[in-house]
Amino acid sequence: MLKLFKATSYRQSMVGAMMFLMPAIIILLLTVSAVVVDIGAARVARAQLQTVTDAAATAALNAYDTIENASAAASNVASQNQILDNRSIENFQVQFGYWDKDNRSFTVDDDSPNAVRVTASVRSPIFFSKLFQSEGPLVTTTSIASMRPRDIYFIVDVANMTNIYSRLSGIDTAAWGSSEAEASSAILASNQLIYEAMNLPQYGNMTYEPVTIMGSVNKIKNDLGLNGVDYPFPSGSWEEYIEYVRTSSLGVAVNQDYKHQYGYLTLIDYLLTLRYQYSETPALLFTPEQPLRGIKDSIQAFMQSYLTVADRVGLFTFGAGLAPEHYVFAQPLTNSTSAVTDYLYGGAAGGGVQSGYTGPYQSGSYPAIVSAIDQLIENGRDDAEKIIFIFTAAQTDAGVSVDSDAYYEEAVRAKDNNITINTIVFPPLGFWNMYQEMASYSGGSSLSVYITTTIPYSLQLFQMNNLRKIQIVH
Repeated sequence: MLKLFKATSYRQSMVGAMMFLMPAIIILLLTVSAVVVDIGAARVARAQLQTVTDAAATAALNAYDTIENASAAASNVASQNQILDNRSIENFQVQFGYWDKDNRSFTVDDDSPNAVRVTASVRSPIFFSKLFQSEGPLVTTTSIASMRPRDIYFIVDVANMTNIYSRLSGIDTAAWGSSEAEASSAILASNQLIYEAMNLPQYGNMTYEPVTIMGSVNKIKNDLGLNGVDYPFPSGSWEEYIEYVRTSSLGVAVNQDYKHQYGYLTLIDYLLTLRYQYSETPALLFTPEQPLRGIKDSIQAFMQSYLTVADRVGLFTFGAGLAPEHYVFAQPLTNSTSAVTDYLYGGAAGGGVQSGYTGPYQSGSYPAIVSAIDQLIENGRDDAEKIIFIFTAAQTDAGVSVDSDAYYEEAVRAKDNNITINTIVFPPLGFWNMYQEMASYSGGSSLSVYITTTIPYSLQLFQMNNLRKIQIVH
């Protein structure tokens, strides 16, 4: 009996103890549940925020032309994404700089960055933990996106067709995508800019606006007051200029609307049409011959706005014929953009190119294309995007034998070696479709440029190809 009493008393005491401990156990279970649920919410918030910062960093580099535009693109992406129950993103920061892939380090630097770092925070929601704290923990994530470096070759046509948008013969260009009135206005404006850039002195009694004079060469020369006035350039003559405006005996003549009209306007046209090479008229070197000046300005603008410190650029120029001597390997791949611009414009050490400096009319890009692909295969970096931009008039004549299959074979070779070819063709005549197909096959883009297109016109193409291969590296 005594043992039964003791057992019953023990069970009663245990039940009493459990009843006493049960509130504490319930509180403990609630606390553990709160921690587990709220830790889970914080993990979800972190994962979603990481996705937002990854997307914002990618958007910033895709939109990069200026720090301001890229930052705005990142902010726009962040504002369009929600974290859990539409919680506000805090401490949003976009920083541009240089990503060192070898040391896996990011250095803030706004000057030609190759990477962006996006940092953001959000308050994680709390559920059961509200019993113990007023607000959730601050969750922070950081994303670093890096652009692959690029090795880029520009291949620039400098044959005589690269001044066609400054010559009076270019006015009859309805087939080039503009009306005759538009073409005339653009060409006359370009002609006057070239005249102003040459800063010519007074020759006889000539004026810029031409006057109509009929008669023999000697009579016209006398009426212009050019007797006793030395012809100012190494090649050509006053007599040849007069004959150019007066007749078709030279095989090429002034636009018929300007026949028998003499003045600086038609003198400039004569120089651009017959005496365009540097050895003949060096004063044309620094003038805005179009579209050649537009090409130079476009390359310069691209290098200023779209390159990073990790990118390298090189340059080929080409002119008459397909022989190797008709192209110039002007600049191997370099991080120095000034080496390219100095060659195109002329710098302190000289240099500069003008239309037709390698020969008349014909343009043969093939040797330059072959060499540029060779250079990218041999000297391009393994981790770099390899790109070629070709600027060409796509014009040929009897002096150039074009084998389209040879060009297509180079497009195949480029694609097989992960090289993208982009083409800018002006005017879209001649073999423009061949260049278009080369670009398409290699995965690049093609742009046809007309006389009234805004200069620098090729930035449109550059922007299309600025959607670079971007990777999240951190």
